Amino acid sequence: MQHITHVKIFQSNIDKYCRSIQYLEKVLQRLSLFRAIFFVSSLVVVTILANARLLMSVWIAFPFCIIGFAFLLLRYNKVNSLKETCTSLKKINKDELLKLENNLESFPTGDSYRIEGHAYVTDLDVFGSHSLFQGDFEYSGI
Repeated sequence: MQHITHVKIFQSNIDKYCRSIQYLEKVLQRLSLFRAIFFVSSLVVVTILANARLLMSVWIAFPFCIIGFAFLLLRYNKVNSLKETCTSLKKINKDELLKLENNLESFPTGDSYRIEGHAYVTDLDVFGSHSLFQGDFEYSGI
């Protein structure tokens, strides 16, 4: 019964993170478009003011354009970081489902750490397929 509860929890988390990732991808697309429009329009405004020889207006508009663009860039990076976090959490929950199903083929076996000839490695099933290493290893393949 507890196994079924864990499966439901992990599957629910996967669904939640999938929805979050889709939403964040849309937000990132809008921010990218808005950032490009803001950059081009800032160039146009500064160019028009400079051509009209309104230097005081250029000195006022230029910092606002830089600050606005920097704000949009920071916002984009924050949303992108949140999307990466959701992607990692989705992968963790998928990995946990695989572990519950005892499907460990996609996890590293730890064979590169095996010391040949050591008495306890094969006795305790530390490395290899369905080993302690494979079952407890938290692998971030992202």
